[in-house]
Amino acid sequence: MADWTETHRGTVPPWQCDVTEHFTIGYYFDRLEEAEANLADELCLSDLSGRSDLPRRLDVRFARELRAGSSFHVESAALDRDTSGDDIRRGLRLGHRFVDSANGEVVTWIDEYWDLSAAPLTPQQCSTIDGQLAVWNGPAAEPRPEPVGTTGFIPTARGRVKHSDLDAAGHFGLGYGTGQHAPDEFYLIESANPKVQGYDGAALSYVEYLFEVAK
Repeated sequence: MADWTETHRGTVPPWQCDVTEHFTIGYYFDRLEEAEANLADELCLSDLSGRSDLPRRLDVRFARELRAGSSFHVESAALDRDTSGDDIRRGLRLGHRFVDSANGEVVTWIDEYWDLSAAPLTPQQCSTIDGQLAVWNGPAAEPRPEPVGTTGFIPTARGRVKHSDLDAAGHFGLGYGTGQHAPDEFYLIESANPKVQGYDGAALSYVEYLFEVAK
């Protein structure tokens, strides 16, 4: 589609898959970091992408899993500028889509919003973006309220930020932060449905699988 730019291309290595053989969420976001930086270069926004005072909101819709050996690419685009209020340069909406390169199917949609209140766009940046706006043809994001506290949340992991967890700008990377989700979610699931395995059942099925392979 016009004005969507290919910002990443690659494959899924087996060692970046979880125990269910799906491409781990953290590595989706690792690739998103690369795609986002490449899109920022395309839109002359490289000076903004690494700032620590630029809040971002991402609405992510996983439509289908990628598995080991899958080839995929990421397409990204500027979708809209926030032109409400006194400062028409204070917000930017971006879109990213992960595409199965083998059949052209979009497997993941990411609707991203940058709050630029602390770093308004320059007139030149506005002009560049306005000349490349694309149409979002993905699913609409479901509006959900922001959490106001930690009530109801269950601590499932603790750790420290290591140097290897930092992105190119020296911040805790998206790929590493979301990577903590993959191991945590298993501890949160205790199934009441006999057709759906909980953590113990998932671990046992994995052992049974390895047993069959070893026979």
